[in-house]
Amino acid sequence: MARAKFSIICVLILVCSAFVFSSAVAARDRVRISGLQDIQFGSLGTGGDALEARSVCAFSSTNLAGYTITAFGSGLLGAFEMNGSGSTIPIDVFWSDRANQTSGTLLSPNSQSQAFYSDAIHQRCNRGPSSTASLILRIRENAIQSAPAGLYSGTINLIVAPL
Repeated sequence: MARAKFSIICVLILVCSAFVFSSAVAARDRVRISGLQDIQFGSLGTGGDALEARSVCAFSSTNLAGYTITAFGSGLLGAFEMNGSGSTIPIDVFWSDRANQTSGTLLSPNSQSQAFYSDAIHQRCNRGPSSTASLILRIRENAIQSAPAGLYSGTINLIVAPL
């Protein structure tokens, strides 16, 4: 029996920037992610992992243009997952500090990432490169195959902090 196709919609909400002030970070240091929009996977069936990648503007005004990402999802304890039809579908979340990427560093929920670096010269990428980073979401084929048909949605929050 053929598995019914189903629609998955993943909604991303951005915490635009986290300004961190401490003795280790200068008060003038700023970080920002801009250009994030909702991501819709659409109808999924069998045939491999589902992958959606978006290029965004990641800006850091620190001396080395460094930043970290902390992400949490709408799942239990901040897990990256979508809910619907009485079921959950896990999502793998990756970040790359280069635009137009389909792979990157796997993020763990509620954990600060490794250091990333930005080529942005303007906080909204109005000058210089128009995007400097990639957000990549993957739903594994086995998760798609085991999920009942239905509409799924979830939220991923990103908090960016200067190095």
